[in-house]
Amino acid sequence: MAKGEVMVAISAKGGAVSDSEEVEALVCRKAPEVAVGTGFTDLIIEGDNAAVMKIVAQV
Repeated sequence: MAKGEVMVAISAKGGAVSDSEEVEALVCRKAPEVAVGTGFTDLIIEGDNAAVMKIVAQV
């Protein structure tokens, strides 16, 4: 799978959020759950919000 194919996709509906930073943080929290649930052992998380990505990188 080195051609950039989509391996897993999800969508979700939830409560109100205050801004895009909150949405990105929620996605970063959900991504590992989805990866483990679908049997993946490696995960790369990318995002547009530098503040959120900095926090994710520290975990």
